[in-house]
Amino acid sequence: MDLEVKAAGTARLTPGAADLMERAHDKGLPVAIVSNNSVAAVTTFLDREGLGGLAQYVSARAAADPSLLKPGPYLLEQALSHLDAEPSSALLVGDSVTDVEASKLAGVVAVGFANRAGKLDRLSDAGADLIVTSMEELADALTKPERA
Repeated sequence: MDLEVKAAGTARLTPGAADLMERAHDKGLPVAIVSNNSVAAVTTFLDREGLGGLAQYVSARAAADPSLLKPGPYLLEQALSHLDAEPSSALLVGDSVTDVEASKLAGVVAVGFANRAGKLDRLSDAGADLIVTSMEELADALTKPERA
């Protein structure tokens, strides 16, 4: 955990992620961070980037039990419970096959983030419901006018 917290001090924010969180917040949509990293590392990173107030909940590794980590659904189910959200009304944006697998097990929409070469095919093969190549795509989707 100490090494994760140290790494969080120099980790780079994904372009468009702050905009996505801000637009979701502006629309009244709750945001939870779901991570296999430690809670301390995630909160350190969010606080460093000034995003702590935009995440209503952090569901991250708090125990040394690997069965509680993704691809298992536990962390997502924990976030859904905390937000009092139905799985069918939620989505997980993730860049790994294990994110897609966890989404499927939890019953939430799996949005694959293909941020590197080769991920598009892997995320598609894993069953992602939607694949984006930039967070800006998702942020822009939150600002489009709703259809009548």
